[in-house]
Amino acid sequence: MKQIHVDNDQIGGVIQVVIQSMFLCNFITFVNTTLTVYNQFLKNYISLYTGILLICFASALWWGVYDIVTFPSMLQYGNRQAWVHESPIKKEFERLNQKIDKLNTEIQNYQEG
Repeated sequence: MKQIHVDNDQIGGVIQVVIQSMFLCNFITFVNTTLTVYNQFLKNYISLYTGILLICFASALWWGVYDIVTFPSMLQYGNRQAWVHESPIKKEFERLNQKIDKLNTEIQNYQEG
């Protein structure tokens, strides 16, 4: 699937908070909501099997939108947060690289002199 960039990562930030707070209850909430909607409204108009097919189609549509729009936005948001706030691991690697460069310079000077 082709992923597109549609926002400035705001959707990703909001969805990240919601997903982290609802991670365990997300599936149960979805099933309960869809069954309640079917039981209260749709059972008078469509059969159970048609309702199941519509729910499956709506789920596939939602996951398609999620994969194309929302998930890339969440990744960009997370990457930007890590870049802006500078990961401590990144700083540690930079410090270690500076030490390695200094040692390499000392070794070269020792071998030359």
